[in-house]
Amino acid sequence: MRNWIFQAEAPYEMSGLTPNVVFPTGLLLQGDELLMYYGAADSCTSLATAKLDEVLALLVTDFVYLSSSSSVSIRLCHPFSPSTS
Repeated sequence: MRNWIFQAEAPYEMSGLTPNVVFPTGLLLQGDELLMYYGAADSCTSLATAKLDEVLALLVTDFVYLSSSSSVSIRLCHPFSPSTS
């Protein structure tokens, strides 16, 4: 089984037009913090944050996924309606 750095976990990521899927769309570095904008289950846009050194350590070691015990936090979920045009 593969361990992921980022995966669907929150309720709004688990249900929607495309359930159990997160779609990273943009990444910013602000000081030592990564800000990753992403779509969640095609039902909202969100922002996840993590410390750069923690993410790099995961990539270099055993690929242990970021869990709720880390400093990663979901700070925003903005619902949207897909365009029908």
